[in-house]
Amino acid sequence: MHGVFNGYAGKNFILSPRYNSMSVFIYITLFLLIGPLLPGVSWFKLGDFTPDMVNYIHTIMIPFVFLLFIYSSELLNLLPFERKIVNIGTYPFLLISALGIAFYYPARFANIDYALQAIRDVWMIILAVIFLVSLILMPFHDREKFRKIWGAYALLLVGTVSGIIASLMGVIYEYGFLFGFASVPWFNNYVIAWGGLNTFLGNIFTSHSHQMLPAVMGVIVALAAIYIGYEKLSAMKRGIVNVSLLISVFGVISMSYLYFITVSEKTHPIYGWDESEHI
Repeated sequence: MHGVFNGYAGKNFILSPRYNSMSVFIYITLFLLIGPLLPGVSWFKLGDFTPDMVNYIHTIMIPFVFLLFIYSSELLNLLPFERKIVNIGTYPFLLISALGIAFYYPARFANIDYALQAIRDVWMIILAVIFLVSLILMPFHDREKFRKIWGAYALLLVGTVSGIIASLMGVIYEYGFLFGFASVPWFNNYVIAWGGLNTFLGNIFTSHSHQMLPAVMGVIVALAAIYIGYEKLSAMKRGIVNVSLLISVFGVISMSYLYFITVSEKTHPIYGWDESEHI
C-alpha cells in the first residue's frame, strides 16, 4: 500500500492520503477492539440484526468504505478535485462517526444521534457520486491504463453503482423507520401497494444490507487485481484476467438486480428482519 501513497509523504497533513488512510485504519481497529464492551454488541453472533448491532456495524463499515475511496482514488490517479474532496473530509467524517455511536446509547440524545447519522450517510452518498463521476472520466485522461485494466475497471464501476443504490436503500429505510412516508404521498402509494410500511421496511432493510456485500466485495476484488499489477502481464494473460473479472461483474449485477426487485415484494424477506425489534 505504501507504493500508492509514496508521492504524498510531504504533503499537508490534512490532504495526505497516507495519513488519512492510516487514521481511518486506526479508527476501525479501535472500534473493533472495544466492540464487545458496547451494549448489545457481539463478535460471535452471526446474523444479528438488532438495532445495537446494526449501529455498530455501520460505525465500522462506513469508514471502511471511506477508506476504499481514499485508496482507490490514489491507485487509479483519479481527478485531483475528487481526491482533495475525499481527503479533506477525513477527520470531520471520523469525528461525526464517533459522535454518532457516542450519542446512540443515551436515549435522551436520540435526535442528536439521528441527525449525526443522517449527515454521515448523506455525506457518504455525495462522496460516492463524486467518486463515480471521476471514475467514469478516468478512461478519458488515462486511456492506456484503462486499456490494460478494463476488466477490473468494469467491476469497480459496477460495484460503485451497486453500492450507491444500496446506500440509498438504507437512507430510505431510515427515513421510513423514523417518520413513515405519509409526508411523501406519491411514494407512500407505492409502499401501500407493496404490502404496507412494515413489509416495505423489512424488504428494503434486507435488500440494503445484502446488496452492499457483493458491491463492496466486487470493489475489493477489483482493487486487489489492480494493486498486484496484473496490467504488467503479457497481453494474453492480462486478457484472461480481464475476461475472468467479467464473471464477477455479472455476479454483482445479478445480485444487485435480485435485491432491487425484492424491495417491492409483498411478503417479508426470509433473512435479516425481526419486526418486533425494528417497528
